[in-house]
Amino acid sequence: TQSSSQPRSGGRPQTLLQLTPRVNHSLCFYVSTENICGNLIDQTNTIIDAYQQTWDLTQPENALSVERFVDLIKNIAIQLCGRNQLVLTDIKIITVATQGKLAQASGNVFYSQLFKDKHFNLTAAITAATGVESKIFNIAYCSSHRIQQLYPQHDSFIAVLLGYGVGVGIVIDKQIILGPEGTAPEISHVTYSEHGPLCYCGARGCAETYLTYHAILGKIARSEPRLLPDDSIMK
Repeated sequence: TQSSSQPRSGGRPQTLLQLTPRVNHSLCFYVSTENICGNLIDQTNTIIDAYQQTWDLTQPENALSVERFVDLIKNIAIQLCGRNQLVLTDIKIITVATQGKLAQASGNVFYSQLFKDKHFNLTAAITAATGVESKIFNIAYCSSHRIQQLYPQHDSFIAVLLGYGVGVGIVIDKQIILGPEGTAPEISHVTYSEHGPLCYCGARGCAETYLTYHAILGKIARSEPRLLPDDSIMK
């Protein structure tokens, strides 16, 4: 019997493997109230082509219907595929990272600043329109994953992500914590004031109506200009 301290022999030698580029393509979308970005990538995670369009969906009247959004995803997908001698059936998966209260596991969107509609299955709609498997991710989840990559020395942390939304990421023992159906932790719609501004979710005074930079800038824009007294100016 060979001792465990003795070097092992036999078997195939170690061989360095390399993924073949330009195969097993995927389409990855990032969608916010400010823009939509689409990347065509291959199995080496190399970006082959990209699309970007800016818009302003911060006002409720500009929100998209599910049908319009899905058509947009399909048209961008066809455009990116066409520019690279591909067809939609060559795509393995379409992923969408976006904002709002959504369930990653089931694909359900409960409500979002982006959409006029509420309580619908976005992955089912994209798959039905494109014929390609799809998956959605909450931006807070994606940000938590990126923080893990940037700071691997931290096994556990809580990240509060302020911008056009109020996202929270919780990581415990290197595991990203999610709620039922893969929902991200939510503080966006915790009631700060029951008599506050009307939120797109239908409630009033949600934290998001106070803490996003759109809310802060909007409050500044509505404020009356004030002059500082002379004795308060440092000379």
